[in-house]
Parts: sequence; structure tokens; C-alpha cells
Amino acid sequence: LLMFFALTNVQAQETPADENKCGDNLYWSYDGATRTLTISGDGPMYDYGTAPWREYNIKKVEFIGIPTSIGKKAFQHTDIESIEIPEGVTSIGSFAFFACKELESVKIPLGVTSLEGTEFSDCSSLVTVELPEGLKKIGSRSFYNCTSLVEINIPSTVEIIDNAFGGCSALESIVIPESVTSIGINAFYYCYSLASIVIPEGVTSIGGSAFNGCHSLASIVIP
Repeated sequence: LLMFFALTNVQAQETPADENKCGDNLYWSYDGATRTLTISGDGPMYDYGTAPWREYNIKKVEFIGIPTSIGKKAFQHTDIESIEIPEGVTSIGSFAFFACKELESVKIPLGVTSLEGTEFSDCSSLVTVELPEGLKKIGSRSFYNCTSLVEINIPSTVEIIDNAFGGCSALESIVIPESVTSIGINAFYYCYSLASIVIPEGVTSIGGSAFNGCHSLASIVIP
């Protein structure tokens, strides 16, 4: 009986506290010395209004295990500088990385087929974005006001570009693939530096003000 009590007590100590849960099978911890937030476990992450780690000065996020989603507003307003979202993640919640002003690079894994909107809006230092093949939609304000983004490669599987890049004032070059059928309202609104663009044959609709405020736009080819 005493041995059973000792074993169960050790197991209880090794199990993360429920207050550190960030999913049914996900837990978080923070190392103040390295300013690193670690997400451990498997499965979907909770959506948040305010994430429980918001009070910490986070510079880096590490994942141990296989999370399947990044929760709504999970990392907004943090000081993370780069993020490689792990393989296994299939969805990224709205505002997940909103206004991460120090974020310079992001890699989105295979398996994410849609960006529904506002995931990386107002990331003013974002320079490098890797989007996966298999992605079909880039939603409203997904990269809105990312003012350091100079170029981005759109995967050949994307069909819908919504109001995704409005306010990307440094964006000079973008190739719209043949797979795209719809370009949304304000899609490239106030992309001051965009000099030329070719609309592919498959595009059947272009929303109002899609290229409004593109003062450097000298050439546009519409099928």
C-alpha cells in the first residue's frame, strides 16, 4: 500500500498542472532565462481571448510533440522573432500572430490548406514567408499591413486570394499562379511599391479596389 502511494505520488508530480493546459492534451511552460515558451503534447490548441502566457516577454516558441492547430490569438502581441509551425498543424486561428512586431520569418507546414484571415496581420517586421503547396485560400487580412514584406511566393494550388495583402507597402513582386480564380476586394490595396502584375487566365473575378493606391503600378495584364 505504501509503495502504491509512493508511485502514484511520483506520477502526479510528473503530470503538468491543469492550469498549464493549452489544449486537452497540450501543456505550456515558460523559461524566463531564455524567454522561451514551450508547447508540449498532441492535438488541437485552445482558442483564446487572452492567452495565459500573455504576461511573459516571449522571444521564442518551441513545440514538443504534434499539435494539430494553433489557437485563435495564441501568440498575438508577443516578441517572437521567427516561427516554424510544426508538421501536423492543419489550421491556424485568426489573430494567432497578430501584431508580432519582431516577427521576421514564418514557415507554414504542409497540411494547412486555408488561411481564413488575420493570422499575421500587422507583423511589421515580417520579411520571409514560406507557404505550403496544398494551400487553397489566403483569407482576408492574412498578411495585412506587413510593411516589410518585399516579395512572397504564392503556391500553385491557391485558388482564392482575398483581402490578404492590403497595406503591404514594401511589396514589390508577386506572381499569381494559374490556379487562382478569385482576387478579393482590397487584395493589394495600398501596396505602394508594386510595379507590375499579371492576372492569370483562370481569374474570373477581381474585387473592387483590389489595386487601389498602388502608386508604382506601371503594368498590369488582365486576361
